[in-house]
Amino acid sequence: MTRGLLRVSSACIAALLLMLAHPAWSAVTGKVAGTVTDNETGEPLVGAAVTLVGAQLGATTDNDGRFFIIGVAAGSYDVRAAMVGYQSVTTEGVRVNIDRTVAVDFAIAPSAITVAGVTVTAQRE
Repeated sequence: MTRGLLRVSSACIAALLLMLAHPAWSAVTGKVAGTVTDNETGEPLVGAAVTLVGAQLGATTDNDGRFFIIGVAAGSYDVRAAMVGYQSVTTEGVRVNIDRTVAVDFAIAPSAITVAGVTVTAQRE
């Protein structure tokens, strides 16, 4: 009886492993990767935020200006790069396919940040 149960268990485990190995059950997402640089100097921008507009997915750039966003469902996305002191840039219609990496590179322009004037007053004691 034990041998029969062992054979059935082994057969079930083998069938399960074969089903999981089938491409239809493997990767169902893609990846967005690229770089963000300063469009005037070409230098990589560290810490720039790259997001998929309308989705709750994003990443920040590393020391080389590179980013990657994993686990992206197949479809079409607008990808935005933003950083303090720079103008935001959006690349529209980026097509993500299952089990593929799509490259999106940004060169963003510096932008002046204006702040209202500050008046400091002091009283002598």
